[in-house]
Amino acid sequence: MAPRAGEEVDRVTVTFPCPLCADAGETVAIVAEIVTLMGVPMVADLSGCEHATRFGELGELTLDEERRLIYASVEAIELPSHGDEQAEADAG
Repeated sequence: MAPRAGEEVDRVTVTFPCPLCADAGETVAIVAEIVTLMGVPMVADLSGCEHATRFGELGELTLDEERRLIYASVEAIELPSHGDEQAEADAG
């Protein structure tokens, strides 16, 4: 979905543990680029592990695996990071 003239597009990058790697007993970080357009967050890109590399490729992951990666990405942007808390403390 391309933005229309005048629409604001927010981009944020977050890092979080891959839930699919965690199921296999591994701790691997995923870096996600989240684009918010018209108030709707969308996962634009994932990198960091094999699951992230296969994300969005037809037939590579199950729908449940894709869903779990999307949910984990969106949850990561909703959780305050330590850096944000520190910035607020410094500003206050």
